[in-house]
Amino acid sequence: MAIRKLLNNKITKIKLFSNSKKGFTLLEVLIAGGILFIVSGAIVGLNNSIIRGTAVNADVTILNRWASEGLELTAAHRDDNLLAGNNDGNNSIWLNEATDPANYGWYTLSQNGNNWALTKATGLGNTIDFTTLNNTNSEAKTSQSLTAFRLICLESVGAVTRRDATTDSCNTSAGGSAIASDGDRSHTTAPCDSANNYCTNTQASLNRDELSSVATNSPTIIPAGNAVKVRSVVVTSNKTGFTVADVATLLTNWKGFEQTAGFSGANFGTGGSGQ
Repeated sequence: MAIRKLLNNKITKIKLFSNSKKGFTLLEVLIAGGILFIVSGAIVGLNNSIIRGTAVNADVTILNRWASEGLELTAAHRDDNLLAGNNDGNNSIWLNEATDPANYGWYTLSQNGNNWALTKATGLGNTIDFTTLNNTNSEAKTSQSLTAFRLICLESVGAVTRRDATTDSCNTSAGGSAIASDGDRSHTTAPCDSANNYCTNTQASLNRDELSSVATNSPTIIPAGNAVKVRSVVVTSNKTGFTVADVATLLTNWKGFEQTAGFSGANFGTGGSGQ
């Protein structure tokens, strides 16, 4: 009995030892491999998404920088006009492109010596098709990884931006028609011309510190033509269509008190506006 008991104990220990060294089954290996494959795929996919997102964000940053630069250079063009005493005959002109609403529309920027100039874009109406932009009708901008086209929109203060996947409009109303007038430029006294949105929106603040009798009976106004809305639009193509950067500001006649009245079709009066 003692011998049998001893043998049974040895056999049990051998079985326990053998079980402790047991390898993985084929099913276990397949399950573990599947899990590893799924986790690895997710990590690779996330890494690719991060790389693509970084590239897209870099492109958008460049487009926004070019768009902001367009506004700065357009303001520099305005300042060059004012500081140089830009004249038409005996009449001072703060911005040639604002002398008549017919001049509003799409422009390109170019450097003329030390100054910047605006030139009416060739062959473009109020609505542009992104697929037709090229080096001839717009300003090409390039970086190491990006090619884009920049246009400057000069429009009435009351213009409404209308854009879809492939087009953009300049100086159009909410209904899509071109704005023919932003106010009578010979209208230099209150009340504001009904089409002069800038005059209407600024009259209260201009006369805030005036005596009530003055503000009521002879308020100061800003005549039409002393402010325009400027949009700098930069467009580039991508795999699914177009990416657009668009920044806007109001450009005003900060030397309005020096503006000479009497210019045919562009009487700016004596009202000044802010910077």
